Amino acid sequence: MDAMAAARSAKAERERVRESLFARGCTTAQVAVELVRRFRTRPRLAWRHALGWAQWKLVQEYLAANPEARLTESRVSEYESWPFGGVKPPMEYLAGLAVTFRCQITDLVDGADREHLTAAELLLVGEPQVSAAPVVLLVPLHDEWSARVTAAVADPARYCDAQVVSMLRTQLETFKAMDGRHGPAAALPGVLGVVSAVWAMAQEAPERMRVLLLSLAAEAAEFTGWLYRDLADPKRAGVWYDRAMEWAQAAGDRGAQGFLLIRKSQMAYDAYDGRRVLLLARTALDGPWKLDPWLRAEALVQAAKGQAMMGQSVQLNAVTDQAYPLAAGRERTLDLRVATAWSEAGEPERAAALYASALASGELSRRDMGFFGARRSSALARAGEPEPSAVQAIKALAEAREIGSARTGAIVRDTLTALRRWSRNPVVADLEAAVSSRP
Repeated sequence: MDAMAAARSAKAERERVRESLFARGCTTAQVAVELVRRFRTRPRLAWRHALGWAQWKLVQEYLAANPEARLTESRVSEYESWPFGGVKPPMEYLAGLAVTFRCQITDLVDGADREHLTAAELLLVGEPQVSAAPVVLLVPLHDEWSARVTAAVADPARYCDAQVVSMLRTQLETFKAMDGRHGPAAALPGVLGVVSAVWAMAQEAPERMRVLLLSLAAEAAEFTGWLYRDLADPKRAGVWYDRAMEWAQAAGDRGAQGFLLIRKSQMAYDAYDGRRVLLLARTALDGPWKLDPWLRAEALVQAAKGQAMMGQSVQLNAVTDQAYPLAAGRERTLDLRVATAWSEAGEPERAAALYASALASGELSRRDMGFFGARRSSALARAGEPEPSAVQAIKALAEAREIGSARTGAIVRDTLTALRRWSRNPVVADLEAAVSSRP
């Protein structure tokens, strides 16, 4: 297929998606979000495509909405492609574009744009949106399913049933897989849509359905918190974890409550708060939660990690002897938790070996390959092995930038700080250059 035919095919597919979403009741904002997710489109271009406007049409509408402005089609193209080429759009243009599209300026920029904005410009742009109106169908469903879910959101008392909940759970699982392959930014809009749709139904659904909906809402909110963690936004992650806990409590789901305590303990590790790591892990172990064996294994290792962070004596071999029998079938995942604990316990060589085994297994998602590669690079730096550490960090950084994992990038930057005393090493210098460069 030549380039012109490929372009026509891509346009036809984009139009098919756009028309399908509008037919199902989605707003222009929701269509733009889906075009970004599905076609990796820049947000300003996605909004124009969502409206079905050619460049000349945007110029016409923009000048009508902003009579004192000046704009050409070539300039539209340059502003739409930035920062991957093109020209940086002035704040005045973004403000006028928001008026033209009837949206907020923050809707027209994404994480890549924000990395190139000044502090003053970020204040003008505003914070990214943390909620979304119900978006039922961001992943294609069978037409019959689509109709049933749409009807259930519109009239929960009449149409919400167990099959609808099952359909939405399938959507959530799809977004979880998407996160592993494409990163948090790709999955987040759809997950927020699932949360909004489920919560909207829970308000008026029959009593027999409410517990199922609240339990699903808690699961989706927990995953939203996880996505914000990976985007290095602990404030929003904490908000969503708290919301998930409230919904799990409302559903009477004690297992989910214990799991969320473990998740919060893990987030405390991101902030390197050993006391909170230990407190939350012990609460998960000692409270009235119905932890399944795997979660108990995670909590045991998490508590040991917190003890090590606080300088307390910990018999990690004894802990792992207790944890591994509980992790039947999930030993590889537990290896990764144990590796971090060994690093905190002062044995980074053992940690690096466990990470290496997991990375070579072929069992990790794309996102986890980058994240745990960064963890291994950190362990190697602690072990005094600068070259292997820097090589692993460079690989992890490339993966982090490709998939949009800010948390992985933060670990790489911390590793570089730990490697400063070897700054004359050529490989460490390569890492410093990679960190300093723009993706």
